[in-house]
Amino acid sequence: MSAMLEKARKLKARWAAGEVTYGAWLAIGNPMVAEAMANAGFDWVFIDLEHTATDLGDLQTMLMAIAPSETVPIVRVPSADPFFIKRVLDIGAAGLMIPNVMDEAEALRIVAACKYPPQGIRGFGPWRASTYFRDLATYAERANEDLIIVMQIESVSALDHLDAILEIDGLDALCTGPADMAGSMGLFGKPTAAEVVRNLALIFEKARKKGIATAHGLIASQEDCRTLIDQGVQIIPIASDVGQLRQESAAKIAAYRQTGAPKVAQLY
Repeated sequence: MSAMLEKARKLKARWAAGEVTYGAWLAIGNPMVAEAMANAGFDWVFIDLEHTATDLGDLQTMLMAIAPSETVPIVRVPSADPFFIKRVLDIGAAGLMIPNVMDEAEALRIVAACKYPPQGIRGFGPWRASTYFRDLATYAERANEDLIIVMQIESVSALDHLDAILEIDGLDALCTGPADMAGSMGLFGKPTAAEVVRNLALIFEKARKKGIATAHGLIASQEDCRTLIDQGVQIIPIASDVGQLRQESAAKIAAYRQTGAPKVAQLY
């Protein structure tokens, strides 16, 4: 079996068993950064193509770098464009996250774009995903079942369609979008406002009752994790590549400045 499909299948099985998994956001389109983060031991990574300059060439080298690890690469695409979805899957993504899904009709189109006939409309040409056709038969047989589909619910309007979205076959997980949810509620810049948190909790509750795993869209602190786990959330981002660089660099320079390094003797 394709190693990538095997990793995706195992991750979905962990969610089905109720296990909590931890991962990171990748915003830097660089294979060395992706490799370093994957080898840190995260269960999965969300590779962000929606809000970054990462292109498909960058993505392919990142997927190559992640492949030897146990980390599962899930790619957030910029939109539900079926042609773009097809290309991301063909170069070896284990799954997709689609942002700002608004209703059941859009959700059905997304599932169709991710699956081969008769379940969907995905065209056939999984060059890298099938290990350059060495695993072609297995990939063709297993892709519809094993690939991961995550949809983001990011607006108050989408909440009106949440029940119908949760009924769609092929949906593996929902992810909240606290920042955009806040914006849609007239609370832009306030993703932790009480009204926003209540809507996120509603998503978690309804998904849990349907047996659908949920993800939190923002990086969670240890305290946040305890709350999210109590709400049944199983897919929790706890880091990002940019955040790790920024925080570690800031802590390092602050510590060195605090030591009060001696001044260099005057030369004149």
